[in-house]
Amino acid sequence: MSCSASTAPPPPPLAPAGEDGSGGAIGIALCLLSVLLLAIGITIQKYALTFIEPHVLLGDCCGTQSIRGPLARVPRTHAVWLAGLTVYFGGNGVFVLALAFTPASLAAALMATIVVANAALSRCVLHEELRRCDYHGGALILGGIAVTGWYAPAEVVSYDAPALARLLSPTSNPFGFGYLLVLVLSVTALAVLVVRHEAAHRADIQPLRAATPAAADAFGEGGACS
Repeated sequence: MSCSASTAPPPPPLAPAGEDGSGGAIGIALCLLSVLLLAIGITIQKYALTFIEPHVLLGDCCGTQSIRGPLARVPRTHAVWLAGLTVYFGGNGVFVLALAFTPASLAAALMATIVVANAALSRCVLHEELRRCDYHGGALILGGIAVTGWYAPAEVVSYDAPALARLLSPTSNPFGFGYLLVLVLSVTALAVLVVRHEAAHRADIQPLRAATPAAADAFGEGGACS
C-alpha cells in the first residue's frame, strides 16, 4: 500500500501595484508631491535671480562667524539658486518613483499641474501679478487633466533593459530612435540659445525688489539676513 504525499496548493500571486487601488493612490500622491517640489524649486530659483543683489555674499548674509573660508565669498544668489535646483532634482526623483505605482499617461497629465502650482506660488510668495488669462489657462489645464485621467489607460506597463534597447534601437525601431535624436538636438539647441541670450543681456538684468517691495520685505531687505 503506497501513500502519495499531499501537497498544499501554491499561494496566489501577488497583485500588481495599483490593482487594488492602493498603488494608484500612492502614485497620484507621489505625482502631486513631485509637482509641489518642482514648483518650490522653480520659485526659489526665481527668487535668487530677481530679489538678491549679485554682490551679496554668504558671509554678508549669515555672518563670518557662521561661514568662513571660501564659502563666505560665494554669492548668495548662487547658493540660493543651487538650493532651488536641488529641490527641483528631488521633485524629478519623486516623479520617477511615482511611475512605479501609476500609469505614465496619468502621471504625465498630473505633472501638467506644475503650471498651476508655479503660478500660485509666484502669486503668494513672490507677489507676482496674475492676469485673467492666467486663471483661464489654469482652469483649462485642470480640465484637460480631468479628461485625461478619466479616459487614459489604467494598466501599468513595465519595461526591462532589453525592451528599452529594442524600443530605442535605430534598426528595430527607427522612428523611436529618430524621435529621441530630434528631442536631444532640440533640447541642446534651446539650451545654447538660452545661454547666448543670457550672456548678451546679462548687463540688463537687474533685481526686481523695487518693483515688488512686498516680496523683498518678506525675504529680507537687500537680500541679506536681518
